[in-house]
Amino acid sequence: MSKRKRSSILLVCNTFPPSVGGVGEYAYNLVKFLKSKYNFIIIAPSEDAKSSHVENRSYNENIVFETSTVFRVGKLPRSPPYIATLPLVTKSYQLLKKEEFNVRLIHTHSFGQIHSDILTLLSHKNLPVVYTIHGWKNAENKIASKLYSTYELTIARLVLRKANVITVLGNRSKKYLRSILGYEFNLY
Repeated sequence: MSKRKRSSILLVCNTFPPSVGGVGEYAYNLVKFLKSKYNFIIIAPSEDAKSSHVENRSYNENIVFETSTVFRVGKLPRSPPYIATLPLVTKSYQLLKKEEFNVRLIHTHSFGQIHSDILTLLSHKNLPVVYTIHGWKNAENKIASKLYSTYELTIARLVLRKANVITVLGNRSKKYLRSILGYEFNLY
């Protein structure tokens, strides 16, 4: 079956192989696991700013490209993490306008970054959104901690309630998100 005929998942992440990183590894394994059922339209930077030029030995390009199309937005700037991923949003909206990709679901990765928040809040054509949280608050100073707290009480609550499904990678993240939402919430 042609990769353009099946339904596609728009997978938007701030790192993807061959760069090495937790989000990228997770997204790559997800594609590998679900490639027999779905096509993936993957939007990611050309290299991860934290681990650029690091070879990922487990990455098999053929696995990704047989059922996926990867679009690279260039290297993301080393600015504050929240706004740094804006190019991922721009490219996502360009591709969502194209009917040929048959996107039926948006899957965003990374809490507290603009690409996940905007794509969740403004999901194109009312597409369902899966929002995967790869971490929790890790503020290094008082100013960053205050900014995170403000984010949690405002934008984060709106975004998390708009997502159709929220997945977390551990109990610590689950506990953290429940503290933000203020009530029991189904997290996977």
